[in-house]
This record gives sequence, structure tokens and C-alpha cells, in this order.
Amino acid sequence: MPEHGWYQEWYHLWFLWYLFLYSIITIPIFFTRSASGKSVISRLATVFSKPWSLVLLLVLSIAIVDIFVYPAGYWGHRGQGGWNIIAYLIFFICGYLIFANPRIMEVIKKLGWITLTIGVITFTCLVAFFLDEIADPIKYFGTTTFALAHFVQAFNTWCWLYSV
Repeated sequence: MPEHGWYQEWYHLWFLWYLFLYSIITIPIFFTRSASGKSVISRLATVFSKPWSLVLLLVLSIAIVDIFVYPAGYWGHRGQGGWNIIAYLIFFICGYLIFANPRIMEVIKKLGWITLTIGVITFTCLVAFFLDEIADPIKYFGTTTFALAHFVQAFNTWCWLYSV
């Protein structure tokens, strides 16, 4: 019987293990209260109440992780859904950050068509200009086009998530 990684044994339910781990790891930032009675993440949601500043945070954090974490290593492995384990943790935390602030949710709803349009444009750019860099990250790791491709991919991903 060939050796498989632990993630391959979960098949299409691989994300359940990640969600469990992320839930345990993030308990301190979601529930730790300060003297004001607010959690760390609630205070961050207030700071990033403008959706475009939040987009900048989200895009930069995901892009930086994808650009600097080696794709062939444990932390950079992209066998589950195309993102690495650290990027999924950022998605998890930022998802909570977005839903913790109703004002952000209202603005996101209003910007749906704009983000949908940008998502289509950036997806077209990914396919037209960066398909090799996204499809073979180990080969292109460390190059300028690799960095640009992952910045565009991060922006594209958040545009699609905002347009839903």
C-alpha cells in the first residue's frame, strides 16, 4: 500500500481537521477580553471598519504568506484547495473579523457588483498572464512574476468572496 499524507486520508473532508485546529488555536484572540470587555478580534474589526482598508489587509496578508512560504514545505503545501495552511488560518480569522462587524457586512453587500467585476478582470489576468506561476509554484518560487501572480490571486480571491 503506498504511503499517503494524513491529509489524503480525509479525502474531501480535509478542511474539517483544519477548522478544528483553527478553532482551538484562535480561542485566545476570539474570546480574551480586555478591560473594555471587548475581544482582540472585536477591537480589530472596529479598526478595520472601512471595507477597502480591510481588503488591503486581507490581500496583503494572504499574498505575503503565499509569496514567502516555500510551496514544497509542510507549511506551504497546497494540496488541499490550492492554499497553504497559514493562508487558511488567515481566511478563518479574517472571516470572523468581517462577520464581527455588521457595518462591514453592509458595505460588502453594496460593493457586490464592483467586486464581481474586479473578480472577473483579475481572474482573466491570472489565466492570461500568470497561469504557469499559479500552476507550478515550486518552479517559480522567488521570482517577481511569482510574487505578482500571488498578489493578483489573493486580490481575485477576496473579490470573489466579497461578491457573493
